[in-house]
Amino acid sequence: MLGLGSFQNNSRSLTQLCFGIEISKNLGFKGKLEAYDPVFTFLDCQFLKELNIDFDLENSSDLYDAKQPVIFYMPHCPISMYETLFKKNWTLKRLCNIFLIGNSLKTYDLTMELAKKKKYPFVFKACLIFESILFSKAFEQPETFNDLAFQWCEEIVAEKFLV
Repeated sequence: MLGLGSFQNNSRSLTQLCFGIEISKNLGFKGKLEAYDPVFTFLDCQFLKELNIDFDLENSSDLYDAKQPVIFYMPHCPISMYETLFKKNWTLKRLCNIFLIGNSLKTYDLTMELAKKKKYPFVFKACLIFESILFSKAFEQPETFNDLAFQWCEEIVAEKFLV
């Protein structure tokens, strides 16, 4: 879980954390959950420790690794984090290992200016190959999950763009 923000006095961050935990439970995930945000406070880290969620404020580079299938839960993260994710994993196998719950890539494709497309080329390329299902807008706190989608990459589609 990347970029959740501080949980102190922030119901949106807490709701997003709870949703991430529920996703892992419903999928029968048996591994260790991990969370990272550079804004985590000491109290946030203590809270995560109580929930048995790993966090590493020193080494965030491994958090983007898709050597094996992984769900990247990145609600409302800055576009630069998505660029890092795609750039680090820009091979057919790794892209197909990414299951992303985060900002809708289709929205980026429709709204991104040419200058931003040049600054974030991997996000723009990912817009073309990732399938997506938008979240419903019917939430008590609509800003918590607005413009989020479940996104994945089909091998047959990615092959056309990676040659």
